[in-house]
Amino acid sequence: MTQMENNLMLVGSIPLPTVEDVFTTCSGLIGEYLPCMPDGEVGPRLVWAHYLYERYKTHPDIELQPIPKGMRGPFDERFSRVAKGRRPVHHLVVKKGVSRIRFEDLGYSAAAIDSYAKFTRLRDQGVIPAHMRFQVAIPFTRSAFGNYFRRAEDYPILEEAYEEVANRELAEIVEAIPAHDLAIQWDVCCEILDIEDYYPWWPKGDRLEMNSEPALRLHLDRLPEQAWLGYHICYGTFGGWPMQKPKDVVLSVALSNALVQKTPRKVDFVHFPAGRKAFDPVYYAALEDLDIGDCKVYLGLIHDTEPDLQDFRKRHAAAKQHLKEFGLASVCGYGRCSPDEINHALEVHREVMRDLNST
Repeated sequence: MTQMENNLMLVGSIPLPTVEDVFTTCSGLIGEYLPCMPDGEVGPRLVWAHYLYERYKTHPDIELQPIPKGMRGPFDERFSRVAKGRRPVHHLVVKKGVSRIRFEDLGYSAAAIDSYAKFTRLRDQGVIPAHMRFQVAIPFTRSAFGNYFRRAEDYPILEEAYEEVANRELAEIVEAIPAHDLAIQWDVCCEILDIEDYYPWWPKGDRLEMNSEPALRLHLDRLPEQAWLGYHICYGTFGGWPMQKPKDVVLSVALSNALVQKTPRKVDFVHFPAGRKAFDPVYYAALEDLDIGDCKVYLGLIHDTEPDLQDFRKRHAAAKQHLKEFGLASVCGYGRCSPDEINHALEVHREVMRDLNST
């Protein structure tokens, strides 16, 4: 399979004990519908970018400071909900006098290389379908730190440091995993939230421009042509999905266009979600403004807690009025779900695909 022909995608974490559990479970339930498969981001990576926060705290050029007045926002309300009334007290800052930081590693390349060995072994055994690629997700630049650092003057230092190590790790992944077997996904979460005016402490400016610019600075042109590259535009699940309710797909479409236009190579897929009650075709009207060439769109129309497929069918029919061809996905990953919930979630994905294929 040379194109992204399959019409279902997983875009995030899978809360199962091991990588092998993720590959086996996902293959068994929905493998025939997937073009690529992640390792579930098991272990410390299951909490997404908070995994990096734990690393930042111990960096010699970074320290904790009390959160000043005026640096509060919706994120603190979310934190309080999750932490049962407690509010965050401290945030991270670059130490005074430090103008440049270096991160030794992020751990993403090491995890990807280890998981890929398990992926190929299971695929050789017939557990994973033969057509499947291995999918690696990495936080986009400000998604890696935007929830934790609240001093705007630190952002240029952090951007340079993160992109330098992300480029090193991307090179390690490309060296270890054959291009024809690889799909790279950038998780673009805090960026879309900032465009939605979520973070009062972020640097001011043209939000669409600032939040798509990393596509120019990351070494995406060094990703081999055979490898797939995509963007998962994510509204977050911290405290429950979404962290900011999208009123329509206008901003997701605008960010998708900006990312594709700035990326110095072909973008193979973009994903963005739709709200649970997004039944009105007007919600999806901006899909007609997509300017992304033959890049495949995956719409997050699957809400797996619904009792049946009736509401999914309404969302799907409404979206179809403005975009004839697209793949499907959940709104986000499942890192904050319990392991007991994941089989049901994947079964809903399977039911959706069977339902569409029967019509």
